[in-house]
Amino acid sequence: MPQAEAGSLLQRLLAGHAAQAPHQPALLGESGSVDHATLLRRVLHLAAALAARGAHEGCMVGLTLRNEAEHMTACLALLMSGARQVCLASHDPPALRLDLADRLDVALVVGDTPADGLPGRAFCDWGRLRSDTAEAGTLPPAPLADPQAPAVFLTGSGVSGRAKIMGFSLAQLLAQAQRGYPEYRGRRTLRLGSVEHNNAKRHRIFSALLGGTSAFSDLRGRALHDFCAAARIDALGMTLSHVPAMVAAAKDGARLDPRVLLRIGAQRIPWPVRQEILATVTPNFHVSYGTTELGGIAMTRPGEHSATESVGPPLPGVEVEVLGEDGRPAPPGTPGEVRLRGAGMALGYWDDAAETARRFRDGWFHPGDLVSVAADGALTIHGRADDMMMVNGINVFPAEIERTLEAHPAIAAAAALAVRSAALGAIPVAAVELHAGAPVTADMLLAYARERLGLRAPRRIAVLANLPRNSQGKVLKRVLADEAFAPRGHDR
Repeated sequence: MPQAEAGSLLQRLLAGHAAQAPHQPALLGESGSVDHATLLRRVLHLAAALAARGAHEGCMVGLTLRNEAEHMTACLALLMSGARQVCLASHDPPALRLDLADRLDVALVVGDTPADGLPGRAFCDWGRLRSDTAEAGTLPPAPLADPQAPAVFLTGSGVSGRAKIMGFSLAQLLAQAQRGYPEYRGRRTLRLGSVEHNNAKRHRIFSALLGGTSAFSDLRGRALHDFCAAARIDALGMTLSHVPAMVAAAKDGARLDPRVLLRIGAQRIPWPVRQEILATVTPNFHVSYGTTELGGIAMTRPGEHSATESVGPPLPGVEVEVLGEDGRPAPPGTPGEVRLRGAGMALGYWDDAAETARRFRDGWFHPGDLVSVAADGALTIHGRADDMMMVNGINVFPAEIERTLEAHPAIAAAAALAVRSAALGAIPVAAVELHAGAPVTADMLLAYARERLGLRAPRRIAVLANLPRNSQGKVLKRVLADEAFAPRGHDR
């Protein structure tokens, strides 16, 4: 791409949206909206102002901005200026923010107050910058930022709790948006979760690049279905952690308008949970499978849900191969380790050559997931390759144990994992959450599992009030192993 063309990519995208729908909201919050024409003006002026304060091409900038619309405006302005950016989330402890800034060599912090600054870095007060930046008059020219250069740095979970860092260019983010999120194009989307969380921020960027309306709400004192109706939301994105409240509200009559596309991103959504959503919340329900490294990978659409808990066929442009233990393609329906590739894929991890070499090989990304592909091309996730257990010569997959336990009427959720046994090596165990008032014991559940799974059954079951989860609703199995299954003198 010639440099003159390259530098104007973001400006051309935003200008196109402003020309086609100048008065359509680009950002929509409880306190008001910003239309596409206004957003373009603000982004151009702020890009010039930030560049004058040091946020020029190649400079790494840390963002600590809590307001959704302000954060997204700053994000787009930095993309326009050619600066690199990372979110230094306000909810993270100071030591974590400082470590991330050190690893990425952050030179400038843009924050809400001076307290957001970090030692040894320049600080830009966002409120003062906004008030000092005039938006009237001639628009400044957009800097010639290279859309192929890494610009937005996102973090993911890593070994030993150290976050993995990935850099994405504007071109990569646009490719991910176009492949996996066509419903964002020109439509109103609400993605639950703060813009200071990586996944939510990326979806807000997708909406801006595709000319959609990105809605924000903390929902305090307001029902979700009421906000969706008032804001005329077309697509709603959430995680498993949001499902219980939504189902409870739906049972009280607060159903989503069926025209609203509900999308939940997760590696595994239990079949009973899917049935409950379809029966009580909405039939317009989608399950997506994706990774931070590649973006959207596969999608289950209405009419495709089944007890196999499939995540659907690969999205157009995503290549999927499932490999057996011999490194050759696994037969249909046989679980194996998956490898993936597609437009917009990350090229590796920042400051982690060893993990890059392990996960990015021969042009493929190896996420470490165990997957099977059905005859119709639909993918089913069986857990992590590291979680698979060999018990008496039999491969045991955590997802198989979880599906079996969650079919029990007393169990609301289950998590299976391997723990070490001095006598037996790795053994399968499970922890469960029960429905309120369920009259069942761990011994009764063990008998239930043994009857259905035989040698694949868990050797121990812990009944917990709540499974430990992260902010996305994912069960923290390392925490479970430490807290619920600490080593003891004998195993069942």
